[in-house]
Amino acid sequence: MPGTYDDIIARTVPDPDSSYRPTKEQEREALSRVEPPRDAALFSRVQDALRELGADHLSIDTDGERVTLHGAVADMATWRRIDERLREVEGVRIIDNRTHVG
Repeated sequence: MPGTYDDIIARTVPDPDSSYRPTKEQEREALSRVEPPRDAALFSRVQDALRELGADHLSIDTDGERVTLHGAVADMATWRRIDERLREVEGVRIIDNRTHVG
């Protein structure tokens, strides 16, 4: 028998009671590295288009002329309208619609 959880931790973790916590300065530096969308203007146009459809809760990622969407939509009709509407948005050439109905 391998032993209890505490026995396993005592054998495998060098110092189980210590923990690393970044300083406030390190946290600020890490947060300042968060990048805005690659194409903020395209992101904004896509966001506006989704808002028109009532689907502005979806996650949007833009990469050049590619738009990737994640999340759930209310019904199949909305799911279909997303592709139709995004094809009308200036700068969108590729739509990777990873949304689902649910």
